[in-house]
Amino acid sequence: MKLLNITMIIAAVLIIFGAYYIADKNNDNEQEQPSGSDITTVYSKDKSVLTVEDDIIYIVEGTMQNDVIDNLGATDFSDQTYIITTSERSKKTLDEIYEYDRLYVMAENGEEDYYMFKYMLEE
Repeated sequence: MKLLNITMIIAAVLIIFGAYYIADKNNDNEQEQPSGSDITTVYSKDKSVLTVEDDIIYIVEGTMQNDVIDNLGATDFSDQTYIITTSERSKKTLDEIYEYDRLYVMAENGEEDYYMFKYMLEE
């Protein structure tokens, strides 16, 4: 009988700790949403290098990645992260940007969107 009481006490303690652990685990899942801007729209600092219209960035043929990155800004002036990929979303191995390559923009809060590059028409 004494063994049965000890076993029941141990089982009750384990159940209580288990319930506490599950409740604590559920609170961990209710994490705060990332803070910061959710703006992924960009503007051109120098329209002779690139222009932005909707989700297309127009560039001159032969434009390099650094030229684009250096001439972009967030429309709300927040911090953004820029990644340029090929049209198939692969990492670029060449510095030159080609038509249909993509610019991925990540906002401060992790929101992400992309733009497609097209060449400006020669006048």
